[in-house]
Amino acid sequence: MRGGARPDRVPPRARPVRSPPPRLPAHRPAALPSPGPVPPPFRPSSAARPRPLSGECTHRTSAVQRPGTTGAAAPKAAYPAVYDVSLDEQAHVATVQPLFYDEALAATANSGAAAGNVVRLALTDPDSNEVVPDVSPRFRGDFMLTSQGDQEQIYVSRAGTRNQALSVPSLSQSVDDTAWAASSHGRLYATDTGGDTVDVVTGWFRPGTAFVAVTPCGSNSAPATCPAPPAYPANYLGVLNMSTGQIGPVTVGGATLQPQGLLFVSP
Repeated sequence: MRGGARPDRVPPRARPVRSPPPRLPAHRPAALPSPGPVPPPFRPSSAARPRPLSGECTHRTSAVQRPGTTGAAAPKAAYPAVYDVSLDEQAHVATVQPLFYDEALAATANSGAAAGNVVRLALTDPDSNEVVPDVSPRFRGDFMLTSQGDQEQIYVSRAGTRNQALSVPSLSQSVDDTAWAASSHGRLYATDTGGDTVDVVTGWFRPGTAFVAVTPCGSNSAPATCPAPPAYPANYLGVLNMSTGQIGPVTVGGATLQPQGLLFVSP
């Protein structure tokens, strides 16, 4: 019967209404233009035959004034430590070539009597990489690779050119990631893999300061059972002296900070 309730039907029982959870404010991006046809994916060049990658995965890809340079883990000393990837937008071909090898020659970069001496690298744990910003007191614009287990950083000037040169400072501690403070009032973000969190450090920063995620248990000399304080404590935030390679702890308040990855963001 249209327009009225059927007499043989019992009205449904009212149900309690639950308030929805609070929602964080969000910004809706403006509509983007249609990207058009999707280009074909890049494919490896048949002419490039890089050495095989091993055990670990790439942690980060850093862009320099050359094609993308990729830090690749290479526990075997004869393999490349870093690959240089060139992308041909017309042919959609990715060409991969070694940038330098685990046994490349490098100049000692620690201040002191041995500074400038040429040594042969023996990298066992190429890891995170970064491009050094202009605010750094040293190695401005260089590509930097951290060899975590070896407690070394390799700085590459004029990467990929005939005048490419490597410098290697030894570090007092094993580190995973490095982030330079680009301004005095930015934010330092840190990933904590053990706590499954992303933490943020705020305050006043001295521009050019090199912050490092210190990973004592990542050193090649670390014991099988780790952390093992006081020599091998849990991860902590440190500051790197770019001249001596010495690392000192940073005192932070609030949540316990055990960083793995770092990223500094200017306002």
